[in-house]
Amino acid sequence: ENNGNVGVLSHVGSSEVTISNSTLRNNFIATGVDDSSSLTVQFCKLYANQHGAVFIGGSAQRAEVEVVNCTIEGYVWLGRKQTLSKVVFEGNSCSNQTELTSEASE
Repeated sequence: ENNGNVGVLSHVGSSEVTISNSTLRNNFIATGVDDSSSLTVQFCKLYANQHGAVFIGGSAQRAEVEVVNCTIEGYVWLGRKQTLSKVVFEGNSCSNQTELTSEASE
């Protein structure tokens, strides 16, 4: 359980981060990715995070992001799909004004 920290960030080029079966709460941002990193979040609970549950930065070039089978409360920013290599957001239970946003065309 991660409680009250910055959260889990994957932001060093080409790093791979997987978070499974965890609770992330009371963080500045629960999870995020930048650069060309890989982030997988699965079977997690993300809630009561100050500035969001999932944040994919604007400079995330060629990043791979998977958020699956999670319980999410709060803001979700999935970044710009045209600059990402892979985005998967499936099987999640979202509440409390969760917004899925992307500036990319499908």
